[in-house]
Amino acid sequence: MKKLLFQSVFFLSGVIVVAQERLSADRPDASEGATLTPKRYFQAEFGLGAVNINDDDFYITHPDALFKYGVSKRFELQFIAEYLSLYEKYIPSTKTTRGFTPCMIGFRTALWEQKKIIPKTSVIVRAGFPFLASKDFKPEHVQSVVLLTMENEITDKISFGYNVGPAWDGFDTTPGWFYSFSSQFDLGKRWDSFLEVFGSAQKNAMPQNVIDAGLGFYINSDLKLDGYFGFGITNDSPKNLFGVGFSFRFH
Repeated sequence: MKKLLFQSVFFLSGVIVVAQERLSADRPDASEGATLTPKRYFQAEFGLGAVNINDDDFYITHPDALFKYGVSKRFELQFIAEYLSLYEKYIPSTKTTRGFTPCMIGFRTALWEQKKIIPKTSVIVRAGFPFLASKDFKPEHVQSVVLLTMENEITDKISFGYNVGPAWDGFDTTPGWFYSFSSQFDLGKRWDSFLEVFGSAQKNAMPQNVIDAGLGFYINSDLKLDGYFGFGITNDSPKNLFGVGFSFRFH
């Protein structure tokens, strides 16, 4: 359960969209983008997903939600909520646990723009409070994450994004570390895609590493649909994960 809670914080994924006039959503990959929500814009991102922890146990998010508001050119507010159903195989029957993981409140602030090989960089700070969680998913302490988000635009069709930062899961006072590398591809006026490696590591625990890929479709510049699929590449990683979602914004 501890690993599940630590992991679920980061399955609210991010997309770095090369064409900045289009909505830049922090899903469906796990890499958070360095691009902020425009000033006075409200943005909402919803997803339905499943994670097969192993052959017997899995959980479903239905939904996870990220809400963002652009306060200024360099600062945005964030709120994250996730409703989870956990299925654990026992004899003679499967145990089902449902509820909200700790809702997270935070912000993203821009640090600097890209200059040659120096990436465009922002920082995200979030905190999830135990009283904002259902009883079965309530941690002992505040969950928190500080994430450095970076991106390099290579061409007008290709960009790379990288994340790194410490995270506290609410059960252990020693932080774990989240990291990701994502390649982003603009496939034209309405399509984009990504290929990514991401993972987390905690003291006295095996690292979890995942490869995933996905597609995004823009109905218009303010409304996007997406889908993704991935699989674990280390022993303690989830067996596989997949999901769909949509994002929109308005002034």
